[in-house]
Amino acid sequence: MTDKILTQKKHSLEVAEITEANYQLYSPAMAQQAKRILQLQEKRFTLEEICDKLAS
Repeated sequence: MTDKILTQKKHSLEVAEITEANYQLYSPAMAQQAKRILQLQEKRFTLEEICDKLAS
């Protein structure tokens, strides 16, 4: 299970900046990755399958 958690953290979104109002800002690459994750979730992929797809 630890390996799965490490893999999931490796593919999590990285915050580029946090504003004074505590908004999290993301780079364009992270925004694109978030979009891809949402598309895969809509297709009913599991978290493990999404991590595998992001790794490839």
